[in-house]
Amino acid sequence: MKKLVFVFASLFIIAFATQNVKAQNQAEVSNAVANAKIVTPITINNDLTFELGKLVKPGEGTGVLAIVASETPGRNLTSGLTAIPGDIWRAAKFTVTGDDTQSFSIIKDGTITLSGTGDATGDELTVNTTISGGTSNLTTSGNSYIFYIGGTMDVPSTIKSGEYTGTYEVSVQYE
Repeated sequence: MKKLVFVFASLFIIAFATQNVKAQNQAEVSNAVANAKIVTPITINNDLTFELGKLVKPGEGTGVLAIVASETPGRNLTSGLTAIPGDIWRAAKFTVTGDDTQSFSIIKDGTITLSGTGDATGDELTVNTTISGGTSNLTTSGNSYIFYIGGTMDVPSTIKSGEYTGTYEVSVQYE
């Protein structure tokens, strides 16, 4: 009889303990928080075109043009390449607008292909682009960020005289 009472008491304790364990395995939170932050769309504007200038090709060999990616760019001509006095040249200027608290990156083409037109049809020049500042982990100040694109270009003496033009892509995206 003692054993039977002991067995029933043990079963009662196990059943009670199981009920307590089940109660302890369940909990709830009735005030969980959800958040969202809406930011200004990021945009980019090409304020100034990239102008390489009017150049006199070298008599022989290959000349090099370099325009610094800066608000006040320098221009360097080497190996017999010369410029026409009074020509217009400058780095391209871009303005990014966006949210001051959100970082962004700039993606640009590494090269620009300039194709000849008119008498220069069929010839091409390649500009290797450079950029002022960095390309990632950037932020706007007062909701804007300005950067410049410059580059270098080889001009061989064998290139046809004429107009050369090309397009390139620059984009920005939030990180």
